[in-house]
Amino acid sequence: MATLTCRVNAWKEKGHTEIFKEHKVHCYYQDGKGPLLVIFHGYPTCSYDWFYFINLEQTRPILVFDFLVFGLSDKHTNHKYSLQRQADLAEEMILRHNKDMERPIFLIAHDMGTSIASEIFARDTEETLRPGINLQGALLFNGNMLMERSNLILGQRLLRSPLGSLAAKLTFSAAFRWQLGTVFSRAHPMTREEGEDQWALMSHQNGHRINDKLIQYTFERVERAERWLGGVRDWNKPLAFAWGMDDPVATTFQLDGWKQLRPQAKVYEISGLAHYPQIEDPKMFKNVLETILEDNLKNI
Repeated sequence: MATLTCRVNAWKEKGHTEIFKEHKVHCYYQDGKGPLLVIFHGYPTCSYDWFYFINLEQTRPILVFDFLVFGLSDKHTNHKYSLQRQADLAEEMILRHNKDMERPIFLIAHDMGTSIASEIFARDTEETLRPGINLQGALLFNGNMLMERSNLILGQRLLRSPLGSLAAKLTFSAAFRWQLGTVFSRAHPMTREEGEDQWALMSHQNGHRINDKLIQYTFERVERAERWLGGVRDWNKPLAFAWGMDDPVATTFQLDGWKQLRPQAKVYEISGLAHYPQIEDPKMFKNVLETILEDNLKNI
């Protein structure tokens, strides 16, 4: 288990701990003007992915947190952490931090978070979303919701296989950092410091030893495809897609499927960036997000 780096400790100190069903959840909230930006992170990383973006965005209200068994949140081995449960956590965190129930909420979801967002869309459509969550728009980016169009890296394929438990137990820092580095763009490669930070977060509370359990959400994507893809298709509020076009995992083939699913959605292609555009070039991603907010929230 790696010691938290100075940068991760700084992120930890910026946030606070919430308790959800007896589990500790790391959370960051800042107040500001305009719609509340609620951010869902991806796999296998956590809310720390937004550390550099948040340093640039000081005026808007933001809520981001580590899902259960990710980052600085509790990592218990004897629980099943379905994306349904993660969506329950998301609803609870929003209600705790959005005191003004009339304030509009704009959801931003990356990678695994796109499926959690899809569950939120489905609940909103069927009017089972908890009262006080005034969801008005969303951005989804670089996620493999369409599993038949995904291009998983070697480590992900191993973790999904019958050898997944063994692969997780044998995970070590250099292998993890190398695998994660393969999904960054050539123009903006993962730095040594970023690799150290992500390993410290992954191995916190020995999370790397249960990585095979974390990746089970990819099977949920198949099992719940009708509900979650229907959520994206049928949700009647502004929805945009953004894409790091050099992503080797969620490729443009994946994006094409999303376009077919939601042809009326606006698409913002980000050239030169890959699976983690918010880390690779946070300033560019912020500019893209500002354009998306301006285009999608004109009536808010």
